Amino acid sequence: VENEGVQFTVISIGNSAFYNCKKIKSVVIQEGVTTIVNAAFKNCDRLQSVTLPESIVTIKDFAFSSCIKLQTINLPNSLTTIGGNAFSLCSSLESIIIPNSILIIEGYTFMGCTNLVSVTLPKELTKIKENRILPNLYWRRGNEMLSGSRQN
Repeated sequence: VENEGVQFTVISIGNSAFYNCKKIKSVVIQEGVTTIVNAAFKNCDRLQSVTLPESIVTIKDFAFSSCIKLQTINLPNSLTTIGGNAFSLCSSLESIIIPNSILIIEGYTFMGCTNLVSVTLPKELTKIKENRILPNLYWRRGNEMLSGSRQN
């Protein structure tokens, strides 16, 4: 990003930066960004796809909450933490693969994702907090299939 001839490096998408933006349909975040902060894309109800760079380490609380058309998001292998309600109410999301780098999934991350039927978890995952998702959701942890809510 350049401002008045001075070059700046973006490392974080700030609190509510794109909150309630009604015209965004896709987002490609550039390499170098490490954090998507609270509610950065919350309620972008036309957002359908998100491409994240390998530099992303943290997705904070409510980052993509209520993005009701969100169908596709790639979670990079650099990601270690997904905040609470990060993808809550993303009702078009059907499946997601959690990368092996994830250590913590905070509470209610996928709450209200009514079409979410498949979540693939890494074997190394150490903590899932209060993830009341869907009773018919199938979790895959490595080669092991689990069903119902998963809490650690």
